[in-house]
Amino acid sequence: MNVIRRPPPPPDDPNRPRLGTVGQVYVSLAAAEQYQRALGMRMQIEESLRDLTELLLDAKESQTISGSWRMRSRGEALDISARVVREGRLMIVVSCEAREHTRGSAADVRAKEKRRAEYIASKGWSDDRKKGDT
Repeated sequence: MNVIRRPPPPPDDPNRPRLGTVGQVYVSLAAAEQYQRALGMRMQIEESLRDLTELLLDAKESQTISGSWRMRSRGEALDISARVVREGRLMIVVSCEAREHTRGSAADVRAKEKRRAEYIASKGWSDDRKKGDT
């Protein structure tokens, strides 16, 4: 079981807590595989589970859709939406959609691509996307 705990960030909106502060986050195998496929990265499933768990700790619950949580990170240039089911204190991520967060000018997009490449390299993964794919 992949459990990652970190101190909660300072509260920015008490009505929308972060997923990591609500309960213990558990990412299902199906969600980790969806994360891998969506980003076109080749990595071990354990790395995918760990990475997705760590990223979703900062996700905020949707104000309109119950059980939907979203995390956007400029540092990793990712936008992740996850469907989460609560079982007591356990928050189970049953599915997710991930995409690159590439909004802005051409220079911003290039900078995000560079940060994404550095992030992938820092994890030791390979990027399976063809040139020109986004």
